[in-house]
Amino acid sequence: MKEHKKDLLWLNDMRFLAALAIIFVHIAQPFFSAEETLHSSSWWISNFYLSLNMWGVPVFVMISGALLLSPERQYNSLTDFYNRRLSRLFLPILFWTLIYLVLLYIRNITLGEPTTLSYFLLSLIKGQPYYHMWYLYMVWGLYLVTPFLRIIVKHASRSDLIFFASLLMMLSIIASQFTNPHDQKFFLLMFPFYLGYFVTGYIISTTKFNMRSIQIVGILSLLLILTIFGEYYFLGHFVHNFSPTMILFAILLMILIKSHHYKIPIDPTKRQKLASFSLGAYLIHPALLAIFRKFNYFGIPMQEYLFITIPLLVIIITTISLLIAYIFSKLPFLKKTI
Repeated sequence: MKEHKKDLLWLNDMRFLAALAIIFVHIAQPFFSAEETLHSSSWWISNFYLSLNMWGVPVFVMISGALLLSPERQYNSLTDFYNRRLSRLFLPILFWTLIYLVLLYIRNITLGEPTTLSYFLLSLIKGQPYYHMWYLYMVWGLYLVTPFLRIIVKHASRSDLIFFASLLMMLSIIASQFTNPHDQKFFLLMFPFYLGYFVTGYIISTTKFNMRSIQIVGILSLLLILTIFGEYYFLGHFVHNFSPTMILFAILLMILIKSHHYKIPIDPTKRQKLASFSLGAYLIHPALLAIFRKFNYFGIPMQEYLFITIPLLVIIITTISLLIAYIFSKLPFLKKTI
């Protein structure tokens, strides 16, 4: 097997795991943010699951950096690069933006709160027609600067590149303390926060690591504990994409999978197939989660056995999302939307 195909295999593993982690976060989040459950058993359980899975989006960004900054990917011109990106994401963004705007309109009508046209327009400008769609809007900013980052990556020394990524990451940590990266008035203002992750993904993908898995798992466990209790003592400062512990957690997890993905006891072909539906699962799962919440989780006693019911619901919603994505992949038009 050629080296770039090996690289693609571990990145596919990370893509699926990142989608799964994001679904975990979206299911656990409501039990974490509700004021009436602050520091209750529900809060601690959701805090644990959020601290364990908040790395999903950072890893998605690092995967993009590993792929798009790679010199193995050749582009004839700026136009060629932008056309390829546009052909890949334009239809999914358009299709799912329309779907979620319609769902949002229907939901608000049933609540007696009809949504105005100006609200829809503002949500599009912000890149948040629905709470998870921001990522697909934000990534366009990364695409805009990728051709120029590729020039930097090509000519910079390894030490300079590590310094550059560290500087970008430090600036993101500082900036995130003063403003919410996802609460910008225009969606293209979000991407600078993620540039550090983007460049770091390339660095990880082109670096050989000799760390033993037991060492990495030990450090990950320590970071998890620091994140959980850091969130308890400094509410809102640890469980987010730019806390120092989460940055280190995401990076080390990438290194762990890159170094030891060949030990995963699942056929690589099946893992690659699952990864191909990751974007579909990411796009579909919020609609399913909204349905489950609308019907009070169909009788699942979420609060009573939260430690078990959160992962149970993750399995259910992930499975249904993957099934729908699979069905979409067999249909002429819909397969282009995932």
